[in-house]
Amino acid sequence: RWTLVWCHERSMTQECKTLRKTLRRKAQKYGAELLCLKKAHMFEQWLSVATERYVLFTDWREVKHCTEVIDLQGPKSRPMFTCVFCIDEKQQRRAAHWVSTLAERKDSIYINENLSCAELTVMSFLHQASKVPSNDVQVPPISPLSQPMNGDEHVSCSFEVSRFQEIQPMKDEV
Repeated sequence: RWTLVWCHERSMTQECKTLRKTLRRKAQKYGAELLCLKKAHMFEQWLSVATERYVLFTDWREVKHCTEVIDLQGPKSRPMFTCVFCIDEKQQRRAAHWVSTLAERKDSIYINENLSCAELTVMSFLHQASKVPSNDVQVPPISPLSQPMNGDEHVSCSFEVSRFQEIQPMKDEV
C-alpha cells in the first residue's frame, strides 16, 4: 500500500470535488490511497509520522516548502517522486528552472501542466508508482508525459489563493 499525497490549497474545496473523486478512484485502481492536504506545513505534519511510501502531487506554491521539509527529514522521508502541476507555461518555466538549481536527488521532481487537464499523465505516474516495491522509482522521461493529450478529462480546479483551513474529513468521496 502507498499514498498519493495531493498538497494544494484548494484540494478540499467544493470546486475541486470532481477532480478529488477522480484522483481517489485512480489512486485506488493502482493500490494507493489519496490524502489531500491544503498547505505544505500540513504535509510536514503528516510526513513526520508517515511510514508508507508515497508520491507527492503539488503545485508551484507549495513545492519549495515541501522539498525543504523532505530534505530536513532525511532520506527515509523521500517520496517515490514529486509531480509539480503548473497553471501556465510561465509557471512551468519557473519551476523547471528551480528544479535545475537543486542538488541531485534520488526522488525526481517532474514539472507538468495543470492537474485538472492531465488525466493521462496522472494515470501514467500512478501506474509507475504502483509497480515499484521501494522508494527507488524509475519514471518514464518527462517529455511525453508533460504534453497535453487528446481525451484528457478537463475538470475545473482553480489555483487561486485562499484562506488556510484545517484538514477536514472528506465526506464526499463515498
